[in-house]
Amino acid sequence: MGSDQHFQVATPAKTLADKIWTDHHFTPRKPADLRAYLHDNLRIGVDALDGIDRKLLELIAQQYGSRKVRFLCDYPCQSEGTGP
Repeated sequence: MGSDQHFQVATPAKTLADKIWTDHHFTPRKPADLRAYLHDNLRIGVDALDGIDRKLLELIAQQYGSRKVRFLCDYPCQSEGTGP
């Protein structure tokens, strides 16, 4: 790997962002669509999202430029008191 190349080691934030970004069957029209996708399709509970590094997720979303990943960044976690 050249000195100008970088990569991100798999973390929960990166793994979830990659899954959402690459899933061509998931095309959300609004942030609320993400809730159904996370809970019904991926079977991810709200408490599991509390462990996601939100700052890292923001950086990933900026790099991807994806509306789907941006919705994930904006998704409230339970510890913020605004979870679903």
